[in-house]
Amino acid sequence: MTRQRAQRKRRKGRKMERDYKFRGKRVDNGEWVYGYYVCYGGAIPNPTHHIIHAKNNLNRFVGENFEVDPATVGEYTGLHDRKRTAEYPEGQPIYEGDICLHISKNHRPIYFEIKWDSGYAMFILTAHKPFYHSLRFGDDLAGRDVEIVGDIFSNPELLQEVTK
Repeated sequence: MTRQRAQRKRRKGRKMERDYKFRGKRVDNGEWVYGYYVCYGGAIPNPTHHIIHAKNNLNRFVGENFEVDPATVGEYTGLHDRKRTAEYPEGQPIYEGDICLHISKNHRPIYFEIKWDSGYAMFILTAHKPFYHSLRFGDDLAGRDVEIVGDIFSNPELLQEVTK
């Protein structure tokens, strides 16, 4: 059997498992809600954006339905940070819009914002002053290398402190 055929056979048996979860801030009380993202009335002038908190994974569109501010909607990256707690034994889930802290090799704290980069089709960590550069999750840094310290909606002052 050729090498390529063996690789294809191995790939064929793999399952692609990924959690497509989102979060957004509720319009009525500003609290975070987690679940599946739906936009109702996308073709009309004022569509509404909702997160559906499903009771189980069998039917993703059955559960509590919350209207959210579309500017706050962020997707789960599939990674967890390095901070282990009783609530998050694998680490806290990292979402688009989170602010993460990374301690560099020379022990300097660097704050990153988690963003989606459509050019790379992946989540990236974007540093602000004094660095202004981006790193790719998985290639340059892994979730275990960062710690979530806030998000750009609830804690914008974290990035403002860095840009002074």
